[in-house]
Amino acid sequence: MTKSFTKADVVAIQKRLKQADVPAEQFLTEDYHNSPGVSTSLLKLFATDQAAFREIHVKKTRKFEVTEAMRFGSDVESWVFNGASVGDWKIIPREFLSESGQRRGSKWTSYKQAQLDRGYDESQLMTPDEWENKTVGFDAIRRNILQHRRAHLLMTSSHVVYHPRVRWLCPETGMLLRGELDSWLPHKNLIADLKTSKVIKDAESFSRHAYRLKWHWQAAMYLEAMQILRGQEHSFVFVVAQSTPGYTIRTYDMDESFLDLARDELSQVKKQYKKCASKSGWKQKEEREVVTVSPPNWAGKTTYQIQED
Repeated sequence: MTKSFTKADVVAIQKRLKQADVPAEQFLTEDYHNSPGVSTSLLKLFATDQAAFREIHVKKTRKFEVTEAMRFGSDVESWVFNGASVGDWKIIPREFLSESGQRRGSKWTSYKQAQLDRGYDESQLMTPDEWENKTVGFDAIRRNILQHRRAHLLMTSSHVVYHPRVRWLCPETGMLLRGELDSWLPHKNLIADLKTSKVIKDAESFSRHAYRLKWHWQAAMYLEAMQILRGQEHSFVFVVAQSTPGYTIRTYDMDESFLDLARDELSQVKKQYKKCASKSGWKQKEEREVVTVSPPNWAGKTTYQIQED
């Protein structure tokens, strides 16, 4: 869950890009989520849940739901890249809590309603004690990244350009694509992405988890983008932080067979996406057709006995 750039963010990124001798027109500074182009996340949702895709992005009848795990990952990323930051959380002042620090009483009820009216979700409201417990993990992850030689180079070194937002044309379909990289090292042609997970403990569990969440699509798309925009092949590395105590840091990349699999899958999905977009084909099949049905197999076997008076 990314936020719009502030003016200071834009100045900092443009400075880094200028130092890296990067043409500014290749990179976006406007509101990323409202800018033209199809992102990896859009393609993932389109491929896995077309009903949700239509409701969120076509009909716009509901909002995209941010899970607790997604919010945690976003907060960790902000903590690592920007230092201590409240992010999208709202810390509840103690004066609106009970004496024991619980969400109770009329003051809490009034405060909660005021925050809901301002657009906050109740899950974003956090007591000071809850926030302190939560940031223990953030601090540990950032500290472990700084102490991890490879992760530090990719995430927190002075050469990193944070969150460059790119846009490019798909060579195969001509679709306008967009993406937001977590971290980019121009002088080494390296792209890195920070992930958090409770279940990744070794290479095998990473491979399963990455495939299930389609992280390989993200790697393949961003590698394509930077090769097109920069004219040079890049490498892509995942920095994975354990999201439970221990907060171990591991780094992984994907072999060509994994990336080729992503390219094959993306080719199918992008072609179908383009077809739906160009022919107003977002409607589900059942909305376009009248389906003729037959009776069920067991129909007609019931005997009706009518008792005469």
